[in-house]
Amino acid sequence: MPLLELNNVSKSYGDKGAEVLSGINLTVEEGEFVAIIGYSGAGKTTLISMLAGLVTPDTGEVTMQGKPITGPGPDRAMVFQNYSLLPWLTVAQNVALAVDRVFGTESAANRRDRVDKALAMVNLTAAAEKKPSELSGGMRQRVSVARALSMDPRVLLLDEPLGALDALTRATIQDEITSIWQRDRKTVLLITNDVDEAILLADRIIPLSAGPAATLGPAVKVDIPRPRDRKAMNHDPRFKEIRQQVIEWLLGEGSATGRPARRLASVRGRTERPTITVGFLPLTDCAPLAVAVEREVFHKHGIDVKLQKFPSWDAITEAACSGRIDAAHMLASIPVAIAAGLMGRKRHPLVVPWIMNRNGQGITLSSALQSSVGTDMGKLKATAAAARQKGDPLSFAATHRFGTHEMWLRYWLAAGGIHPDRDINLTVTPPPLMLASLRQGEMSGFCVGEPWNAKAISEGLGYTAAASQDVWADHPEKVLAFGENFVNEQPDTLKRCLAAMNEASAWIDDPQNKPETAHIVGKREYCNVREEQILPRLRGQYDFGDGRTKNYAVHPIRFSTARVNYPQTKYAIWFLTQFRRWGQLAETPDYTTIAERVYRGDLYELIGRPTEFDPIQANTTVETLCDSKVFDPAFPEDYATGFEISSVASALADAVPA
Repeated sequence: MPLLELNNVSKSYGDKGAEVLSGINLTVEEGEFVAIIGYSGAGKTTLISMLAGLVTPDTGEVTMQGKPITGPGPDRAMVFQNYSLLPWLTVAQNVALAVDRVFGTESAANRRDRVDKALAMVNLTAAAEKKPSELSGGMRQRVSVARALSMDPRVLLLDEPLGALDALTRATIQDEITSIWQRDRKTVLLITNDVDEAILLADRIIPLSAGPAATLGPAVKVDIPRPRDRKAMNHDPRFKEIRQQVIEWLLGEGSATGRPARRLASVRGRTERPTITVGFLPLTDCAPLAVAVEREVFHKHGIDVKLQKFPSWDAITEAACSGRIDAAHMLASIPVAIAAGLMGRKRHPLVVPWIMNRNGQGITLSSALQSSVGTDMGKLKATAAAARQKGDPLSFAATHRFGTHEMWLRYWLAAGGIHPDRDINLTVTPPPLMLASLRQGEMSGFCVGEPWNAKAISEGLGYTAAASQDVWADHPEKVLAFGENFVNEQPDTLKRCLAAMNEASAWIDDPQNKPETAHIVGKREYCNVREEQILPRLRGQYDFGDGRTKNYAVHPIRFSTARVNYPQTKYAIWFLTQFRRWGQLAETPDYTTIAERVYRGDLYELIGRPTEFDPIQANTTVETLCDSKVFDPAFPEDYATGFEISSVASALADAVPA
């Protein structure tokens, strides 16, 4: 009898009941290592989630040893695409959560031994007392693996756990997974998009066709002797045969029997690559991408865009810089940080031909501060000082170390006399975990995009102290970033993509289309929240959750109007000044060269759309933020080093030998 079995399983989602998986039949034997490989968005996560008991099939049956799987259980441990770690707990405590749940009747000493053993398996013993914010992306994913192993499951379910990692870290964890499997012979089912990874790790590879109504293709036995050496394997004739067999099925029969290729609009000229993959995060400002897909605007302009959801900005950045996706919905400052060398050497630097939106973010404070602090920065400063003196500083979070959210939060705090590097504890946390942190009382506030601020209010967890447009009226926020190689090699595809974004963005900014936009963005495949948590702030109508309301009629979140989309280089220069201000750049950067390399107005102009303004004038106009300090892009270093509250002095001191 197979250990795991899916018998004629189908699953549908959405308002119209779109079928994701159709007639899935799969058996997995005890101790077998099976890899499922297929297109992004085809339903691989749905398939593995049914085995985990997290998703129920519409038809068919999912069993383990002949018994129906009706929910999660400790016999099946899952490692997700994102890290899913609680940021306020240490590495050991995150693993202990699983151990205590499964082995709660054992002694504390035995449970600690299980934690220690799991950490040793993934070489994280030395990091046991560190928190996730102190770890690299690869180390965080190893914590997730350790947590799964600590449950001593019979089955290990791996849902693309390595997709967001760099090549060296990915290879390291691949070797650790192989070593653990060979030692314990647990049953493993791996979901992956990487054919070479599947051949390296698995006994058997089963391709999944393109969706909708995806089906499994013929299994391919990986009969290459173990242990497998990735370098030697590249020269193995059998490796080449297996690789070719899997790829040919996916590109041929797997493409034809899965999602039907829609007829692209008849357009003049030839598109170099009619299908591209664009990553996004579940935020309201992914709206132009979602609308362009749902309303088939991309198809109208002659391209097929496949959207891929990511859990964090780190994950989507790694995917974009490694070339695993062609473009990315991204915080406007991240491509600038990459070009400035702040995020290590990236294989594919990113360029910005299109700003997706302005405004629309928020700074939320915990409900616990509402009565004592409210919106009084003096009271917040005093509360932060008292907490620091007690040795338990207030904790705030943003979504990325070099992201716009951290910039708005830092600027707002500093404008109120609070030094974000000395007076509080500032961490990086993915948006959904921010709400969990508020709920647990582990966080005092955060800055994030919508709908998470509105969601915090609706759940009674916090209140909006300030919208980001209160920090900088009409600021740039998200961009559509492409790899430099892509824009050089695929100019026609880029042109069609930007033309579709232009049309979708203009449609969204029409007031009568706001309700439908909220409906689209709220869908499960995008933000997975109720429309009423999106629509008011999409319209610029803010209920701050503390009795205050405001209509941002002049500076709402906007996607097209008021020259939103032109990538002004002065924005990139401003981001560089903030990296300099907060000590992330120890030396004066070449502001203009970096900005002009990243923010590419020449690419924007490919679509032939009138800029409606003089770019030279726009790039030299001064900006004034909430502290009344004037930013003149002609004198960026004076601006960067002229703040009373900053970390630039300490950065300079660190750069000079004693």
